Amino acid sequence: MGILPSKHLHIGLYLLGVIVAGIASIWQSSPGFMDADYYFGGGLQLVRGEGFWEPYIWNYLSEPSELPQPSHTYWMPLPSILAALGMWVGGEQHFKWAQVFFIVLSGFVPVLAMKTAKRYVSNQRYAWISGLLAAFPGVYLVYIALPETFLLYILGGATIFFLINRIERKEDWGKQFKDCLLLGIGAGWMHLSRADGMLWLVGIILWIVGRIIRKPGTSDKLRIAIILTSLILVGYLSVMGIWYLRNLQYFATFTAPGASRTLWMTDYFQTFSYPASIITFDQWINTGIGLHLKFRWDALILNLQNLLVVQGGIVLLPVMMVGLWAKRREVAVQFAFWLWIATLFTMSVIFPFAGSRGGYLHSAAAFQVLLWAMFPVGLEIVAGWGKRMRNLPPHKTMQIFGTAAIGVNLVIGGWFFHDRVIGTDPKNLIWNQNFRVYEEVGDYLQDNGYARDTVILVNNPPGFHIATGFPAIVIPYGELSASLAAARQFNGKILVLEEHQVNLSDLYNNPGKSEQLEYLDSVGGARIFRIKMDE
Repeated sequence: MGILPSKHLHIGLYLLGVIVAGIASIWQSSPGFMDADYYFGGGLQLVRGEGFWEPYIWNYLSEPSELPQPSHTYWMPLPSILAALGMWVGGEQHFKWAQVFFIVLSGFVPVLAMKTAKRYVSNQRYAWISGLLAAFPGVYLVYIALPETFLLYILGGATIFFLINRIERKEDWGKQFKDCLLLGIGAGWMHLSRADGMLWLVGIILWIVGRIIRKPGTSDKLRIAIILTSLILVGYLSVMGIWYLRNLQYFATFTAPGASRTLWMTDYFQTFSYPASIITFDQWINTGIGLHLKFRWDALILNLQNLLVVQGGIVLLPVMMVGLWAKRREVAVQFAFWLWIATLFTMSVIFPFAGSRGGYLHSAAAFQVLLWAMFPVGLEIVAGWGKRMRNLPPHKTMQIFGTAAIGVNLVIGGWFFHDRVIGTDPKNLIWNQNFRVYEEVGDYLQDNGYARDTVILVNNPPGFHIATGFPAIVIPYGELSASLAAARQFNGKILVLEEHQVNLSDLYNNPGKSEQLEYLDSVGGARIFRIKMDE
């Protein structure tokens, strides 16, 4: 591959990335889990002309008062915007069109991985290893084509590292104005994708100011720092400014209310507490220091396991670490390290429950291209050791172990994809089972005379809405009384209870025991109850 012209190799890698994502999407005819359900549902609302409003509630942290409510008060809107753009281009409100821009963008991941590797490897002909690792992205194969944040963070992080490297190579401050503006846009992209994207803005500003301070022979450092920081902020606000204005209009604050409550959670399931006002600093402090330390230690271990399995492909991580250590003086590597530490700290210590339940996995995707780029760097060093100790030809080592690494990524990705998407019956894909159950429940409700404006209590409100069209609210954490209170506020009429609803498992197993509910039927394993609030 090293003898191919660089332009042809870039085109080939781009097409390969698109093809791999496109093939994966064939088996994903529905979003598959609540995060993607939510982003797809937001895209549907936009393309239908409903704006940033949603007829479902998946948590009560912002204390919504009625349906519909303002959307994206917890998760950020960029995936929904891209999903809506795909459906608008395709002229159909279909999940496949919502995936289009994510599939198109996925082709840039292996290209960026190879270009990043070229910056660091001693022999650039081995950069193809990074490109193919990214083209067959391991566990990310399940998520790469979905309207979700994984791909957006992978691309955003890689682009920011590229820009930082480019700025570092320029001596003339005047030639850095454009790149600082682009860095700000990159930070805005990250923040519009995920709330923790704010870390990237802070990290970029701290880096640029620190660079100015330690640059020898630079006069008027304060003026330069103000100019470059201002350019970063202009770029950032060109992306995020309109979202801040939206929040000011709806909530009279720059951020949606209620997000700070996640700081005081003592259990992941408190995310779904009703009312959210029960999550307080007092109940957090009364939990005890021992439990708080345990929660954070457990989150740290889970997040490090994700680093090993998902980001490092298990056996690839040690070689990546060798490469990172060898390039530890490179500015982008240093920047990435400290930002990764900040991300790990945020998702393990500040938000241990959200972080260990997927938050870290999403956020750390931003470092993935750099890790893939570091594999051939580390492998070059390992090959050098092999030559000195066993007289093994380095080029053979690179070819054999580089190909093996790509095979490992392919096997891990294939196994994980088969386990999470296909399952034991290819004719009844596990990925789409929950969506089909919701469709069946929706058909049952319609057949039994329930109007499409009937509010449903269910485990996954955005998923239920996109499958059925019914407005929905999440079943609150805690006893049945919390669900009945939420139903009373939002005029909920039907409770759909699934087997995995842990807090109401007794009701699922004994559906006739509650006097406040009328058990109607079971559809696809889901119990359907009528809420007798008016009796």
